[in-house]
Parts: sequence; C-alpha cells; structure tokens
Amino acid sequence: MPLNGPTAERLAKAAGDVVVGDDRQGTKIYHFLDTPLARFYKRLGIEDKSDAATDQLRKEFVALMKYRDHWYYAGMEARAGSIDLDRVQVSKSGLEESERRVHHTIVYRRAAKMLGMWSAHVVEHIACLDRPISQCSAFGVGVSPHVFRKMLREAANKLAESWKV
Repeated sequence: MPLNGPTAERLAKAAGDVVVGDDRQGTKIYHFLDTPLARFYKRLGIEDKSDAATDQLRKEFVALMKYRDHWYYAGMEARAGSIDLDRVQVSKSGLEESERRVHHTIVYRRAAKMLGMWSAHVVEHIACLDRPISQCSAFGVGVSPHVFRKMLREAANKLAESWKV
C-alpha cells in the first residue's frame, strides 16, 4: 500500500501546525510542529513579534531541539527490548553500539551536567518526552507551570550560549 501522506485525522490533530516541504525528487515531506514545546514557542512568538525576540526564541528552540537530538541518539529514549525465543543469552559488554552514540552520550551528559539536575529534568520532560508543561508541573513539589516555563527558557538560554546557536 503506497503512502500518500498523513491521514486526515493526523492533519486535524496538528491543527495547522504542519509544514509541507519537498525533497526535490517529487515527494512531499510533512513536518509536524504540534509538540507541546513547538506550540509553547509559537505562543511566545505571537506575544512578542519584535526581531530581537524572534531571534532569541529561535535560538532557544534550536538549542532545545539539539539537546533532544543528543538525548535521543545517546539512546536515552525508552524502548521495548526484543525477546529471544531460543533463550540465547547475549551479554552486552557495556560498550556503546557505535562511536556516534558515544559522541551523543558525551555531549548529552555534558549539557545535562551544565544545566543541573532540576533544569535537565524540566528540559527532558518537555523537550524530549513531549509532555505538556501543565502535566510536568505535577512532578515538582508545589512548582507551578509558570515556574516550569521560566526554568525551561533559562535552560534553553544556557544551552544556546554554550553551543553558540
């Protein structure tokens, strides 16, 4: 069955937060911007449309996406392991699967250490796990969504400055 793009339900869920591109080979590329993080930064951009604010928001968003990419490629995303029906035991030596994963793990750990435990926790829940800020505030003890937004923006600024985004 050939794929002709996202379903009508998926497009409706995105509520217009989708960019349709082209791979210059006749195939449409759909990029959905409907994650809680993307919508948060979209709202911030609507509130303040000055060039300086737009540039700052872009830097923050790019830094958070870069953090998320390092987190993902370092293998931090939870996955379901496979089951060996023959019960052949394979032990991992603890070495990373590839040099690329080692690189991403090092960059991710340095960034998380630079942010500190709480800020890294906030960034991971919102940018990496795609949880809404309202849901994340339940993880903190008496921490409001406003405080989480502030912590997220401060962490994004630190990452942007560190990575010179």
